[in-house]
Amino acid sequence: MKIAVVMMFRDEADILAYSLSRWQQLGVDRFFLCDNGSKDESATIARRFTDELMTDTRTNWPGQENINILKNRALATGHDWIFPADADEFLELPDGCNTLRDWLYQYNQTGHAYGEMKYLNILPKGETNWQEPHRKVFGRFRQTDTISMGNHLVIGQTPTLDSMGAYYKHYSMRSFPQFRQKMLNYMTAFADSPFQEHPHAQSYRDYQREGETYLENLWTTLTGCKL
Repeated sequence: MKIAVVMMFRDEADILAYSLSRWQQLGVDRFFLCDNGSKDESATIARRFTDELMTDTRTNWPGQENINILKNRALATGHDWIFPADADEFLELPDGCNTLRDWLYQYNQTGHAYGEMKYLNILPKGETNWQEPHRKVFGRFRQTDTISMGNHLVIGQTPTLDSMGAYYKHYSMRSFPQFRQKMLNYMTAFADSPFQEHPHAQSYRDYQREGETYLENLWTTLTGCKL
């Protein structure tokens, strides 16, 4: 069994080392990473964990293309179990499992198969909520599989593996400066993309009209924290 994490990141220096260290503790063999034009120290941090760091600074952030490039690189180097994840997602294993291998060996799976995991949002004041209906895929992929933007599904396929209770803790809003930069990255990426119905594209239009007040009000609405 060889286990890989494939991950894209942009301006995640405050959490990236914690994220990659957590994966190492769980038993990941190798990281395949893509820096999407970070302006902070994210790329420097990533290089401490891998020599498989690609860079794509296109402003429209072609996430689906890049995550599948990383997935196929992992497959080409013999990694059979692959976890597409974000820097702010921390895997919680099923009860009784201390490592990824403890969990994955229970599947007794040798052929193509994949599953989906729920993720639990952890907000700054300690509140939590499950981010429905979104899931994150994991499993034994093929070169011909296409993982969707956001790692939410394999296009045209149905998952066959139950997660056995594994899930991600999702720390997407850690401070207002971090949240502001994240939203600006998302909004500008989707503003130049074909996905104009996506909420981030709409948020960009709202931001153009309202300016910084839009982001400040959004932070308070989502977190319950006033600036």
